[in-house]
This record gives sequence, structure tokens and C-alpha cells, in this order.
Amino acid sequence: MKIKQSPEDFIVEEISSRPLKDSGPYQVFLLEKKGIDTFGAKRIIGKEFKIPSKEIGLAGLKDKHALTRQFVSFPSNYKIPVEWSQQSIKLKRLGFANQPILLGDLDANRFTLIVREVKEFEVEKVRSSAMEVLRYGVPNYFDSQRFGSLRGTQSYIAKLIVKGDWEGAVKTILTSATRHDPAQVRHCREHIKSGWGFWDKCMQACSSSPKARREKRIIAFLKENPKDFKSAFLLVERELQKMYMAAYQSYLWNETVKVLLNRVHPPLSLRQVKYEAGRHLFPISISPDAAVSLSQTEIPLLNPDAQFSREDVKFASLKVIKDEALFLDKLKIDGPDYLQFRQGSRKMWIIPKSVSAPSVSIDERNSNPRFKFKKVEVSFELPAGSYATVILKAIGVEKKRRR
Repeated sequence: MKIKQSPEDFIVEEISSRPLKDSGPYQVFLLEKKGIDTFGAKRIIGKEFKIPSKEIGLAGLKDKHALTRQFVSFPSNYKIPVEWSQQSIKLKRLGFANQPILLGDLDANRFTLIVREVKEFEVEKVRSSAMEVLRYGVPNYFDSQRFGSLRGTQSYIAKLIVKGDWEGAVKTILTSATRHDPAQVRHCREHIKSGWGFWDKCMQACSSSPKARREKRIIAFLKENPKDFKSAFLLVERELQKMYMAAYQSYLWNETVKVLLNRVHPPLSLRQVKYEAGRHLFPISISPDAAVSLSQTEIPLLNPDAQFSREDVKFASLKVIKDEALFLDKLKIDGPDYLQFRQGSRKMWIIPKSVSAPSVSIDERNSNPRFKFKKVEVSFELPAGSYATVILKAIGVEKKRRR
């Protein structure tokens, strides 16, 4: 089985009840993008219309390997055509508003997903599994998209920071590399790893790498301030710093869910599914009563001031913190406010809304004279911040092979 074989196989549309006007200080557009992430779309739009990134208002980040439609705002003084398109991006003005769009300013996301190359004998299994998952719901895990900052390393940079190991955090950032990084960046990082502390040699090795701007900026600082790793870390792009913190806080939250699932009575039969930060646990089946009970459970995002409304949630959260060799009151970062673990809570379990029954038809992309594959299409709504890929994993569709 295949998912995300093309962007049109994974469609995401924001749903918002935000009122619009005929005029106002902010212009609101519908942004449609395909095969490009939100940051990339922002860069293209910002460059085209000379709009600073901080002036572009978005309610959330959307997948790269998808066809997505989301709302975006700009101050009205920027001259943007009513309709505009370039590469894989389209803008269409919807109206005006008194306030910019901020992170989280949406009611829900609607997903339309297609599972391809389903063999005849797999169809009923996929369809029945999808119907059960869409009816009774899934754990509201943060999924792999949240953990992009882990690529190339299994070290949580935020955990190093919590422990005061600023040098370890900087070293992880400057020496971790994956095959997706440009060759010149990999070359630079390899030399930093082998020559750690010898900043002149590191700079010399990276000097011919124009794409290694972050690395050279930090090395130049360490040449002059060889012991000030905290300030060196703060030279990393602020959005990336916040991603490091969010990834670790999300991991702690996911682990808390797993502890609670293992304590459900009567016990649940659970299966493991890999994701970027470890393994998710999914019930093989669940009763309607248990699903409703779990959907009423709120788990706080762990931070020094986290409040627990139930003893079982407190037990699970503190167990996760203890397993990490940390203490809840020590999660305060010796750094700027934006670097602190954020407050708030998240539902442990979500039940999709506005579900369309799974439909089955011929997979026109993969069928051939020898094999007539089927495709299964599902459509549903999830609250902002929940991941449709978790739904697919719960159904049993986990591979993301694309041609």
C-alpha cells in the first residue's frame, strides 16, 4: 500500500469561522500550495512582494508532500494582486480583517486522503479498520512532522539545554547531518566534528561552503568567545530554537499518553508503530465507552508550572520525567522567554468529525494489465494541531513510499 504518492493524495484544508470585511488593515488570502512546505511558500511570497517574514500571518504549518489550502494575512499596505500564482503556489484574496492571522487561528482542518495500491484481499481490512478508527478515534499523538529537528541525531537538544549542557547542544547542531543536507554542509559539519574546539581550522574547512551560513556564523563567534556556548546557541535562528524545545516537549507528552494507555482497565491490546521519535502505541480495538472516556482526558504540556486535574495523569507525567532523569520543577530554561517550554494542555484522544465513509475504486495510477489495484479514499475533520498521519497509522497504513 502507498500513501502520499502524489500531493493530491493528501489534501488539507483549513476551516475557519473568522469574519471578513470589505476593507481593513489586514488583507486575508487563501494560500494553495503543492509539494512545498509552509516556510518555503513564505519565502517565495516574501521575496516576490518584499514582505518580511514576521508580517506574514499563518494559523499553522502544513505538510510539504500534500495539496494544502490555508489562510494567510498581510498588512494591507502591501500591494498584492487579487489572484497570483508562481511555481506551486497560488494566492486568492478573500477579504480584509482588523487583526492578522495568528498561530492557531482556525477551527479545524479537513483532510481527504487516498491510500493506493491496495490489493483486492486487503480492501475489506483497510475499509473496516478505517471505519472503526474514524468512529472511535485515536491517541492524539504528535507525529513525525513535529520532530524534523531530530534528523541526523537522536539527541534532544532541548534536553541538553535543560541540563545546562549548552556546549553539547551547540555541538549537536553543528555536527549532525543527513543525506538530505547539501554536500557542502555535510563536508563542513564533518570537519567541525573532527576538529571540535579548533575553530580556526573549522572555519577554514567551511569557508568555501556558501550554504553553511549558520555554521560559519557560530564558529566565528566561538573563535572570539570559545567558552560562551550559551550565546553561541542563541545565534541559531529563533524559529529553529523554538522547534528544538517543541520537539522535546511533544516527545514527553507522547510518552505520557503511552503510560496512560498501558494503565487502562480492562487492559487494552496494543501494537507499536514506528515514528521519527520512537514508537507510538495504538489499541488494536477499543470499546465505545473507553474511547469516550479517553477523549475526555486532558494532558498538560510538561513545564515547571504544569497543573494536573487527575492523579492518573499526574502519575504518568511524573513517571516520564523520572525516566528522563529530570524533575518537573527543573524544566525552566536559563534563557530568554521564547525558549521556555510553553504552557497548555492537549486532549489525549481525538474522534474525527464530519467523516465520509471510506470509498473504494480502481487505482488508475498503479493498475496494469496483470494487477488491478484499488484505492481507498477517506475524508474527515480534526481539531487544529492534530495529525492525519496518526489516523493512517492507526488504520494500518504506515509506509510513505512515493514514485
